[in-house]
Amino acid sequence: MKKAIRIFSQITAVVAISAGLMIYLVVKPSLAILIPAIIECLGFLIILRINEKTDYRVTSLLYFTLQNIATLYFGLVLEPAAGVHIMCLFNAGIVIILYTSRRDRWLAWTVVGILFFIMVLNYAYRFVPVVIPSANNLLTYIIYPVIFLHILIVFNLYADVNHKLVEKERLQTNELYEKTQQLEKLDRFKNAFIAENSHELRSPIQIIFTISEMLKAKVMGKAGLLSAQELVNDLHISVDHARSIINNGLVFSKLEQGLPNPANSQPLNIRRFIADIRTIYQYYGKQRNIHIDYSVTASFPNNILTDKVKLKQILGNLIENAIKYNREGSNIFVRIQETAATFRIVIEDQGPGLSAEQADRIFDLYATSNPGTGSGIGLYVTKKLVTLLGGTIQASGKPGKGTTFTLVFPLHPTYEEEEHSRYNDYFDGRGLKALVIEDDSFTQKYLSKFLETYLGFEADIAGTGAKALEMSRNSDYAVIFLDAYLPDIRLADLISAFSKERQQAPIVLTSGASRESIREELSPEEQVLLNNIKGFLSKPYSFDEISTFLMENIAQHKNL
Repeated sequence: MKKAIRIFSQITAVVAISAGLMIYLVVKPSLAILIPAIIECLGFLIILRINEKTDYRVTSLLYFTLQNIATLYFGLVLEPAAGVHIMCLFNAGIVIILYTSRRDRWLAWTVVGILFFIMVLNYAYRFVPVVIPSANNLLTYIIYPVIFLHILIVFNLYADVNHKLVEKERLQTNELYEKTQQLEKLDRFKNAFIAENSHELRSPIQIIFTISEMLKAKVMGKAGLLSAQELVNDLHISVDHARSIINNGLVFSKLEQGLPNPANSQPLNIRRFIADIRTIYQYYGKQRNIHIDYSVTASFPNNILTDKVKLKQILGNLIENAIKYNREGSNIFVRIQETAATFRIVIEDQGPGLSAEQADRIFDLYATSNPGTGSGIGLYVTKKLVTLLGGTIQASGKPGKGTTFTLVFPLHPTYEEEEHSRYNDYFDGRGLKALVIEDDSFTQKYLSKFLETYLGFEADIAGTGAKALEMSRNSDYAVIFLDAYLPDIRLADLISAFSKERQQAPIVLTSGASRESIREELSPEEQVLLNNIKGFLSKPYSFDEISTFLMENIAQHKNL
């Protein structure tokens, strides 16, 4: 817009002084023409200067006003033959370029129309004296080219503006089309992700349901082919499998939201760890007669520092992937070996293998070598987790000759023993009281029963924040288990209320949401309150996790 005003002002200033001098020198030496032409020229030069420093809307109004005043003046003092009234076409044309608002345009066109009507009336009734009579044709030869030049400028600028608008609309249309395509692609991915995860979860849920039916039948005295011990073991393994599927979704959600997911290095007995992993996934392998074999080099340290949870999810994803794509009756090999500063985990299967192209994109989001058999996020999440642990992962193989995943991690040996070996028994909570703040009746029932039956606590239950505050005033609790989402009170308000009540018991936050997403929901001032939280249990959590927290945070309280 500033460019248009600059061009209009420059040309109109030059044309005004040129035409005024030509009329003065060639047609008639009239100051009534020359002085207004000089004033018009100076006016447009001033507008040109103002245009560099002021908002274009101000200079647009100044230009439009001066241009119409000049047109009106010369249209009144010259006769119709001079054709000054035709300049109203130019004045009407510049309105399209100067103003974008429909209201402003119609207002400006109304002004131009009124001025045109005044000139026509003057031609008819001549209430303003003529300065130069129309008998002199030289005037016409000077004025008409000026008018023609102005109209050409309007057409040219309008064509430029229209071209830019068309180009802008084309680019916006292309951008909108690309975004629409991306959204449609993401929508397809989302639907596939939901469908595939629902499909994957159905298998462990079906097993859980079947086992629970069998346990129910046994309790009712009906004969069964499997022992209660075997049913319970299978039930635990199926739940663990379902939890791994959910954990993949949670990690994926964190990655997509850019939430932090730092490694939590702790002592880990690698031999016990890999044996437990093998036990869990051999259950699924035997459904297809697949045998899982593992080996750890004799020189490998007994305990290393790493993030057990993330490493378990990494190996679980890879072994489950190998089971899914392996041939029935074949083997899976897991080999762990160390070097000077790193350790290597190699997982081989005897499945259909990978092409070079598949190996290159196997870790891409939603990539799967066999559509319909997975969500396409497992290996994507796996690679992200490997990177978080400071490691690398590669896939290799040949069609028909199996697939090999090679992981390399930094090796950090430690003499500190894994927590599992330090806490062989559950925490002894006899003589202590625990408060379970939870609105879900099943969680209330089984968490409180575990605390009472296995740990010896006296457990109280509060289904609302108000009830929890009331109970905390009347009892001395050794630990508080707090659900992050209660129906009657926000988490920050309840923690703040506990702080004001000078509640000293350590608080364990429990939730199906991640710690980071809970923090994101709070204001910066409220996030400080989370410093009062001593522990976090992500649902579904195990009894071992509860007992470990109590061992580390409540034991000294019990010994006082």
